[in-house]
Amino acid sequence: MSYLSSAQKLRAAMDTAGNALSDAQARTCKLIYQQWSNLIGTTATPGQRFLHGDTLYRVRTDASEHTFSAEWVPGVPTAALYEVIDEEHSGTLDDPIPFTQPMEIFKDKYYSQNGKVYLCTRDSGKPLAFDLAELVGLYVTEVTSDA
Repeated sequence: MSYLSSAQKLRAAMDTAGNALSDAQARTCKLIYQQWSNLIGTTATPGQRFLHGDTLYRVRTDASEHTFSAEWVPGVPTAALYEVIDEEHSGTLDDPIPFTQPMEIFKDKYYSQNGKVYLCTRDSGKPLAFDLAELVGLYVTEVTSDA
């Protein structure tokens, strides 16, 4: 068996194993996931995980199957396609979830951005493309030290 053939079989096995992991487990072994740039031209399936830089993403489960494209870089413009996976933080005041655009937020969880902490007052129901400071009164309240 050639090295290329062996590598392709190993990659397929890693992809299969990676799909079986929970989000929390996936975050502990992010390096088994392929980089987004290496996936360009391949099929993106709902629920599929991948890395963009050091950030773990998932193809949104409500997104249609599509082809990874160089024009569709993970971020605010592609919030309907990809979402950040963050399972490291509990979302408590002592352990707020770092907000990375675009990200869906959930009621009663705490999020941090730009050195500030925010409490989510209602589920967003979709990834948000604005800074949390711009969403005060709509989705979040800023938590101050005198609160």
